[in-house]
Amino acid sequence: MVVPMVASGRWAWAMLTVVGCAVGLRRLWLRLVRVTAERRVGRRLSLCTAALLIIVMGLSGVVGWADTSVLSGVPEYEWFHGCGVTSAGMMMGYWDGQPGYGNLFTYDGGDASTQWGNTDGSTGVYHMISSKEHNDSTFNQDNCTHTNASNCLGCFTHTDPVVGGTYYADLPVGLRLYADWDDPTTGADESYDFIADYSILYHPDWDPAEEPGCFTFEFLKTEIDQGRPLLLGASLDGAGHGVVAYGYQDNPGTDDDWYAVRDTWVDGDSDGVYGVTAKVEDSTEWWLWETPQSGDVFGERYYISQATYFYPNPGGSVSDAGSNDSFGTAQPISSTEIVIGAVDSPADQDWYSFFLNAGDCLTATTSTDYSVLSTSTVDTRLYLYNPDGTLRVSNDNFYTDSLMPHLWWEAEIAGDWRLKVDGVDSSTGSYYLSMINQPIPEPGTLLLFATALPAIAIGLRRRRRC
Repeated sequence: MVVPMVASGRWAWAMLTVVGCAVGLRRLWLRLVRVTAERRVGRRLSLCTAALLIIVMGLSGVVGWADTSVLSGVPEYEWFHGCGVTSAGMMMGYWDGQPGYGNLFTYDGGDASTQWGNTDGSTGVYHMISSKEHNDSTFNQDNCTHTNASNCLGCFTHTDPVVGGTYYADLPVGLRLYADWDDPTTGADESYDFIADYSILYHPDWDPAEEPGCFTFEFLKTEIDQGRPLLLGASLDGAGHGVVAYGYQDNPGTDDDWYAVRDTWVDGDSDGVYGVTAKVEDSTEWWLWETPQSGDVFGERYYISQATYFYPNPGGSVSDAGSNDSFGTAQPISSTEIVIGAVDSPADQDWYSFFLNAGDCLTATTSTDYSVLSTSTVDTRLYLYNPDGTLRVSNDNFYTDSLMPHLWWEAEIAGDWRLKVDGVDSSTGSYYLSMINQPIPEPGTLLLFATALPAIAIGLRRRRRC
């Protein structure tokens, strides 16, 4: 699977814009000289001046004027029993401050805009991140069975409170379960339906140059533009790290792209720390966008290895129809649907169909933890088929000792694609299927300026007839 690099497409449009602007500038300059010589100023001169301004604006998108956007309301927390779980807390704190989701955190007053409380985890935001019960109990990586059951993000994400370690695949599940959880110690209804999934940029078993995954800087921009911060997993020089990305600084036509970061270190400037390239502008810390390259080993240099999405589920979920047991009887769903299904017998197969355009990049995951009440232990397997019925990719356990298959693929052709879910070794039980469809972004701004020049020329010709 090879995903076309978006940067190459944007550069092609950038070159087209430069060529178009160069030709247009020369013609418009000659027109201005002639018009001025003929003392025919006025509307024609104004039109030419406006055209020149449009071209300069078009060039600015190519030669150094950064496209910048930063989300407000993303709290800054300092490391507490793990970078991943602390970053998950900032994600939760952001959504708790958004209209309609103010009950995500109601413990001790429910203000998650700052990090407060007792640092043993007994109160406040510290309790939300990693509670005292979680910190004091014997840790079980597979099942969070503490004295007070699951009552914090650290428990739901299976974070080891001693070393602060969290498996990346557990972060989206833990975020979703915490949002679904209704704290029995409060009188408020705190249960919300959120979508959470992840996209991989690096895995030790493949060459990222040939299989770069679905997530790109363009997709980060799309998420930020929709008001949705991301939890990024990063390889550092000597470590792995989890951070929150809440803004972007895009310099078109270059590799000089940056994202605004909450890094859990609260130090203001992390440039050079663990090999990170960072800068601070107007009190905002930015990290350089770096992706894995051929030969990279996790923990030897800085690059982004994974992105976790977390946002409200606008469409709810659908249930397994039960009669969707073949390619021809696949259950129609959307390519961003949440499905609660079940492998009812060792021979059961669940098929789902959805439309993809050529170039769309689909990510799909199944897990057993679809709600805080789930007790399922089904070991599922995922298969993706193209509209012709050809198997394109399949996966059992993406990470070792995990019951969560995870796959992605860029659609080569448009049409109704299909996912099949079945059980491994006669395994049965309920599962949660989540999908994220990432269409290849179009370079709309550059296209606009590239096509503006012919329109300007047409406008000039039409005015000459007046």
